Amino acid sequence: EGARRFYTETAGDLPELGEMFQTMAVGEERHRDQLAALHQEATGQAGDPASLAPAGLMEGGIDLEQALTWVAGREAADLLELAATMEANAHDRYILVGRALGGEIETVFMKLAEAEKVHMGQLMEAFSERLG
Repeated sequence: EGARRFYTETAGDLPELGEMFQTMAVGEERHRDQLAALHQEATGQAGDPASLAPAGLMEGGIDLEQALTWVAGREAADLLELAATMEANAHDRYILVGRALGGEIETVFMKLAEAEKVHMGQLMEAFSERLG
């Protein structure tokens, strides 16, 4: 949820990143939905996985409010670098959790890790475009 909020709230800060960050926010919503389905399958109870996570944190344990404050006045490349770091952290954590849990649940977490890898690729492509 923190990553979704970060992308949504910063999409308007730099017009050249707006559309991309909105797309990233939608991707984070998909991840949330996948985790909610996994939670229901494992427990038999509906629930919002965001309610299980510490409030105000983004992927990788980054404090959302600090990140939003930091964004003010930054260049697009700075935001892309932060976002890529966040996505890389999420990718690695999904792999670690998936391997630790094993079985069918591991497959779900590996799919989430692959989605993060796609996000990293999108961010790195945008970053490369800005560096020439």
